[in-house]
Amino acid sequence: MSYTYDWFSGNIPTWSRVLIPQFHDIETHAIELGVFEGKASTWLLENVLTHKKSTLDCVDTWQGGVNDDRFDREIDWVGGERRFYENIEPWKSKVRVHKESTFEYMKHRVNPADLIYVDAGHLMSDTIIDCVQSHLLLKPSGILILDDFLWTGIESNPLTPKGAIDAFMACFSREYDLASIGYQVILKKKAL
Repeated sequence: MSYTYDWFSGNIPTWSRVLIPQFHDIETHAIELGVFEGKASTWLLENVLTHKKSTLDCVDTWQGGVNDDRFDREIDWVGGERRFYENIEPWKSKVRVHKESTFEYMKHRVNPADLIYVDAGHLMSDTIIDCVQSHLLLKPSGILILDDFLWTGIESNPLTPKGAIDAFMACFSREYDLASIGYQVILKKKAL
């Protein structure tokens, strides 16, 4: 497997603690919004989505769109897409790839998911839409992971996800239990 960036490995201890006990060797249907080179995807496939009927829907445009134009110009998005396909090759029968915006994908998806990882558009406006659409598709007792909560620290900024995540948690606080909070927020949807 080949990666040019590692924005994921710091999450492994928390993901191992929260996700493996709930989903390992249990049929699980997951959605990952924003995949880039597939570092989180391959970890999920190798450690969590181990049941033979588990699936992972990966959604990305591979066109950038992070809020910093300089950052977007430095990223090799075409190479990132190529590396993603190479990295998921061992699990390709479990993976469905959707090269489209998260908004378009989520508004047409009808099957609920057990696990949703939100790490796509990082503007506050993009993030709140991804959060609400994810909420609507997440099964009771499902896990919702919201990335980059502390990307720019504790202050809210319209160019980062924090304000959207704060707003989502305020609006839906009665429907979730907090599983973890730090750079990422991990929420468990309450059972019916």
